Amino acid sequence: RRMGAVGLFNLGNTCFINCTVQGLANTPLFRDYFLYSFSSENLGPNCKMAISLASLIKDIWGQKSPALRPTNFKKVVNQTMPAFVGFEQHDAQEFLSCLLDRLSEELDRNKRMQRLMPDGDADMEKSPNNIDHSHIDSQSMSTIMHHGEDFSTTVARHDKDHKTAEKEWKAQFKTCDSIIDDLFCGQIRHTITCLTCHSSTKKFEKFNNLSLPLPITEDIFLFINLIPYAHQTDEGML
Repeated sequence: RRMGAVGLFNLGNTCFINCTVQGLANTPLFRDYFLYSFSSENLGPNCKMAISLASLIKDIWGQKSPALRPTNFKKVVNQTMPAFVGFEQHDAQEFLSCLLDRLSEELDRNKRMQRLMPDGDADMEKSPNNIDHSHIDSQSMSTIMHHGEDFSTTVARHDKDHKTAEKEWKAQFKTCDSIIDDLFCGQIRHTITCLTCHSSTKKFEKFNNLSLPLPITEDIFLFINLIPYAHQTDEGML
């Protein structure tokens, strides 16, 4: 059996949790961080989710049996994510978004450095563990989305927007900077235009996932296989 091919038991409408965990546990960079680089040292007392997920991922990739019960992880979900308490059905994408937000908060490098040096804001800026995002350029910013348009084209036409986006990008990492942001976060630009005066307002926001509409097919084709059923009666076979 292939390593990592371990199932998760459904504890009662927990399929939305299981599929999310399986997806993350098989995302190489995310998986490798929790397998080889994650440490609970210097984490705050409320960082139960990161610790529990790291333990679960290690179990998935080190388990010899074909399936395991994520009981402890579900317990931590109940403790840290009130919206998912109990055994009601939930949307997996909604759970993923909340889980990534929670992990980003718990693994925030800024908070970890503050715990190490509570009186050393200047030292925190110089720490090699505090990743510098000042290297962002137009090439790395090309992944920013602008109404479905490739943003590299937008950057070339709107240098001012690029500078504003870069400024906002750096500012957002000052409030929260974690491995989750490194792996999953991008930036999107919202533009609101007044229908009367045609003036526009632009806002740049960080995101860790995007909801995309699925195309709706008007025609649905059903293929039915009709298998005659023979039934014995007093009058004979029907």
